[in-house]
Amino acid sequence: MKLSKKSKLLLTTSFVVTSLLGALVIVHTAVQILGGMRDAGDNYKNAIGIMDTGNSLHNDGRTTEPIVVVEGSDTEPQILAKPTEVLLYSEAENFVMPNHWGFKAWKAMFYLRTLLLVVMIVLLLYFSLVTLRGSRTGKLFTRGNLYVIYALAPISFLYLLANDNFYTFKQYAISELYADKASIALNGSFTLNAETLVVPLLLIIVAQLYKVAIVMNEDEVMTV
Repeated sequence: MKLSKKSKLLLTTSFVVTSLLGALVIVHTAVQILGGMRDAGDNYKNAIGIMDTGNSLHNDGRTTEPIVVVEGSDTEPQILAKPTEVLLYSEAENFVMPNHWGFKAWKAMFYLRTLLLVVMIVLLLYFSLVTLRGSRTGKLFTRGNLYVIYALAPISFLYLLANDNFYTFKQYAISELYADKASIALNGSFTLNAETLVVPLLLIIVAQLYKVAIVMNEDEVMTV
């Protein structure tokens, strides 16, 4: 499969820009996660976790009272709202986090998600470097990059799944410890979003196309 210089330049630019943008998006996500946790830690020293308050399979009939968002007047009605999530925290200075396995599992998930973020960033940067090096030597499609794409599929699935259900273990612990004594419904939930399945499938498709390009290049070299 003989590629023109213009095609090689276009493919190289596309591969490099896509992988670098992906790495930047992941870095941005990591910064948001760490920043959000830092702000929550500053504002709520004794934060316990976030729980759903809306309807769910675990709803026991209790409801959240509406709150006034916009005060009404003689000419306009007031605007009410019901929170769908609440952050649980204690104002007690001597508060100690309960000893429940759910909180320990949440910490493990936090480190797992961080590790997956780092691995994805490293793989995307590696893909960019190999692509740039291959464009100079004339070997644009490499098996090393193919393995990178294959590796990104399960890693991205695990990361997205962990990210969607980041508070699941905490929610289970909170439900066991506080749900029966709470004045409003405290619900946990397991989430599986469409992108959690779509992104890995797209990566597998890209890997298959990339593999075809590698085979065609190898066949061309053997023919020559």
